Amino acid sequence: MKIFFFAIILLFSNSASAEVAVGESLDWLGVSRLEIGEYKLLEAKDRANPGARWIQRHYLLKRKSSLKGAPEKRIRLERSVPLKTPKPASGRRYLIFFDHNGKTDYVIDLKRPGDTASWERAFTNDFREIKGRRKILRALKNRLAYHEDTTWPKVDTQRYVNGRPGSGYIKLEVPHNSHAHDRLYNGSAVYLVIPADEDRAPELLDQARDPEIAVRARAAWRLANYHTTESERLLRTLLKDPGTNMLTTNSKQHVVYPVRQAAYQALRAMGVMVDRPKGYDKHYPLSFLE
Repeated sequence: MKIFFFAIILLFSNSASAEVAVGESLDWLGVSRLEIGEYKLLEAKDRANPGARWIQRHYLLKRKSSLKGAPEKRIRLERSVPLKTPKPASGRRYLIFFDHNGKTDYVIDLKRPGDTASWERAFTNDFREIKGRRKILRALKNRLAYHEDTTWPKVDTQRYVNGRPGSGYIKLEVPHNSHAHDRLYNGSAVYLVIPADEDRAPELLDQARDPEIAVRARAAWRLANYHTTESERLLRTLLKDPGTNMLTTNSKQHVVYPVRQAAYQALRAMGVMVDRPKGYDKHYPLSFLE
């Protein structure tokens, strides 16, 4: 198993309490974002209302190097930071990721990760935090070189984490005793998005045969990233999987088949046209499978 390195971004629900946190790994950011650059701070200005506990910090930055694509030479960005966050001096370096529209999407302060936002940090594949500019940049460059050599996974660069099978990523639950969990926890579950690298396929094929229904369903969903003769054959057999759960809709309970649902969605994402399996429920939330 290759070693991959992670950075985190939060995608919160609208609920005011017990929010699920979903992070994106540095590896995933590297393969999914089209433009990445290292930038040098020219100026930082703070604006805050009297009595406010948060500051609106405005940054003006100049590109020092392009790591992927051709990001803008100068950019401005804004972040809300806690009142007591030290103001950065000119010359501070930042790693900037841009979305497919060329907008600033994610920022890592290479001197003090987490200053721009508490979750904008770097973590290893076992959810430990990486610190230090050289180490973070080396991890990203290694990932970019690996992806250039393998062109895997095949990524949906327009929608990123989109809840659709076959988009090039796997969403993992972050263990409770990890640094990443401590940084991201917001009252509910914590997940980390990583690339669906080719060497993960054998493990998923094994999991798709697991005794646990939930394990089989998640593995079937994730196998959409690996269209091979073996994966297609296995997914076709899972269209008759006997595992059931109870789903409540409109205060009524009814039987659903999670593994069948996942296998069908995965095959369709692969471009394999199959009939809906017996017991298919169009109202079954895809988020239960991801």
